[in-house]
Amino acid sequence: MPIISSFTGIAARGFGFTNGLPPLPPTSISFSSISALNAVVTFTTTPTSYPVALVQKKIMQGATLISDWTTITSNSNISASNLTPANEYTVYFRTQDTGGQLSEEVTATLTTLAETHPGAPTFSLAV
Repeated sequence: MPIISSFTGIAARGFGFTNGLPPLPPTSISFSSISALNAVVTFTTTPTSYPVALVQKKIMQGATLISDWTTITSNSNISASNLTPANEYTVYFRTQDTGGQLSEEVTATLTTLAETHPGAPTFSLAV
């Protein structure tokens, strides 16, 4: 009787099942509630025959790493806070399936608003 020396279709990490194809990356990335210091990033994950186990993101400001790859616990959005006014940020996303395979990285760019200072008060006198 032959001894089975390898298993096709079973990933070594976590024994998750996979078809050898990486999962699809998040899509429909958009930004809302953009201010000088904060923004909300919304995205969609596409179900495949092998479930997405987690979504990861990292944030760059130009060549400066702001937040390295971290797992996102929510299913469809993240809040980016403590940003710098009037700066451009690139948000990278990727997914990982239950077999440990990573999707390709996808990016979206966000520019925070300039900080505005209140103007001098105006008065109106009725005569």
